[in-house]
Amino acid sequence: MATEPAREWSDEQLKSDDLPKKDIIKFIQDNAAHSFLNEHKLLGNIKNVAKTAKKEQLIVAYSQLFESKRFKGTEPVEEVTEQVKQVKIEDKPKEAKTEVVYEGPPKYTKSVLKKGDKTNFPKKGETVSCWYTGTLEDGTVFDTNIPAAARKKKQTKPLSFKIGLGRVIRG
Repeated sequence: MATEPAREWSDEQLKSDDLPKKDIIKFIQDNAAHSFLNEHKLLGNIKNVAKTAKKEQLIVAYSQLFESKRFKGTEPVEEVTEQVKQVKIEDKPKEAKTEVVYEGPPKYTKSVLKKGDKTNFPKKGETVSCWYTGTLEDGTVFDTNIPAAARKKKQTKPLSFKIGLGRVIRG
């Protein structure tokens, strides 16, 4: 059995503002049994316990510690091992909440210049090339890969990409 620690502070010293809460918490955590700390919600980092616990609670816990004599090493080993056995570990994967957001009608218009036949089209993994022009509703061109001058036509190449890799927006 562990030796019983002596009372460091009297009731008047505990109630005075000269004694910080952190000192009381440190003493209780250093000397009290785990179950005692758990009952009084004094487990954890001293800084975090000091934020949540009131000084009155700490004074009561300090007094009860000496009344009940539940110091470290006083708990029977069998009781502690039973508590450890009773703890159940649950590994449940967190379910990702997927919300379907309705975006309304498409914010673009697509015009087909030449309709393709349903038999001759690129398969997944094939490389395709295309010329494109992006315009706003008022006709302003915001993006294009079509050259403006004829002599630049020899230097430029159409946009090339592989089908099925998700690198291009459909449409």
